[in-house]
Amino acid sequence: MDFIKKYFNGRNYGYYVALSALALSIVAVIIYAADFGAKFSDYFSVTPVWLPFLGLAGFLGLSLDCRTAKYAPVFAWACVFLSLLIYANAVYMYFAEVFYSGVNAETLAMLSPSFVAGSVFYLLGAIVCNVAIWLKQTKDNAKAD
Repeated sequence: MDFIKKYFNGRNYGYYVALSALALSIVAVIIYAADFGAKFSDYFSVTPVWLPFLGLAGFLGLSLDCRTAKYAPVFAWACVFLSLLIYANAVYMYFAEVFYSGVNAETLAMLSPSFVAGSVFYLLGAIVCNVAIWLKQTKDNAKAD
């Protein structure tokens, strides 16, 4: 119990920003896998689903030691950004099919809400995780474990 108290007392705001970015990415994964993957299985890839979870596990593992904590958001961002790129590669044909006849109000209404929500959460996760890279992860008084 003392380890957990010491662990969270040694974390700075950058740690929590990175955790929130990973949470955004996991929400995107849930939306993508549950709704978009079921309706449009031709545009579904399983790789963007597990990459944010790998990023979360690596982030938490690297955050355990104060010497490696500064690399934790970099690893998380790499996983989230790679997941975003693979997601874009998987769904770009859906996007192209919807807008094949041009961009107008009718075609915008044809977009799946799960596609829009998943894309927004993926982008927000990647942006916020990039911001977390530049923020301090540990407090100055935190000792290396």
